[in-house]
Amino acid sequence: MKYEIAIPSYKRADILKSKTLKLLQRHGVNNCLINIFVESKEMAEEYMANGMQHYRYTITHCKGICETRNFLRTHYREQKKYDAVVYIDDDIEDIFEFLNKKMVEPIKDLKGFLDHAFKT
Repeated sequence: MKYEIAIPSYKRADILKSKTLKLLQRHGVNNCLINIFVESKEMAEEYMANGMQHYRYTITHCKGICETRNFLRTHYREQKKYDAVVYIDDDIEDIFEFLNKKMVEPIKDLKGFLDHAFKT
């Protein structure tokens, strides 16, 4: 399935790199399109200088993370390139699944989980 991962971020290059991008890499999801939404060209350049030059950046011209999240909703309504979009914050270290009312565990196969979720 063709999907894009959309990550809104605001002045948190270090956190994004050490948490969400590391999670995606660990699960082999980093080979799909990852689009990082930032406020300005300068902010995108700062992220790229922090070792994240291989990602797509969308400049939102939005002030703060709340406005950026709202921007994502309208941005993807107009896009028809992808079957689905995964919105994920820039500070996610792991994603858990509920096994039952008392037990949770980290998802072992995030790509498989996403593929299954979109098919369902």
